[in-house]
Amino acid sequence: MEAEETDRDPRHFYTFWRKEEASRLDRFYVKGEPLQLMQWVEVKEPAYNSDHQE
Repeated sequence: MEAEETDRDPRHFYTFWRKEEASRLDRFYVKGEPLQLMQWVEVKEPAYNSDHQE
């Protein structure tokens, strides 16, 4: 493992946390009123490779 990989703060690339685990959410589904209130969507390239990329 490279040195920079060991220094990464997990809060920078995990988006969902539980007591003893974390996940990176790749998709969000929005419908109903929240969708109508949405003003813009910004899609960014992932900071790290994911096994979920198509």
